[in-house]
Amino acid sequence: MKKIDLSIIVPIYNEEESIIELYQQIIHAIQNKLTYELIFINDGSTDKTHELINAFIKSTEKLNKKKIVYINYKKNSPQRGQGG
Repeated sequence: MKKIDLSIIVPIYNEEESIIELYQQIIHAIQNKLTYELIFINDGSTDKTHELINAFIKSTEKLNKKKIVYINYKKNSPQRGQGG
């Protein structure tokens, strides 16, 4: 197992319009300089964010170079992350 140099946590909620660009910018910034993982945490998005993240996962599985961890909450919780 390769050592991970960098973990990037990306909280998301209804980011259908911006998630592709964000993903591309992260990949571009790293430019294969580090071993990394992207951790997307979807807090109950009601748009197509979930489907887009699943597409990223499928594309990276084929490349076998990047690792994406995906946590998907089906319901939005305003208290999540605030100790509640």
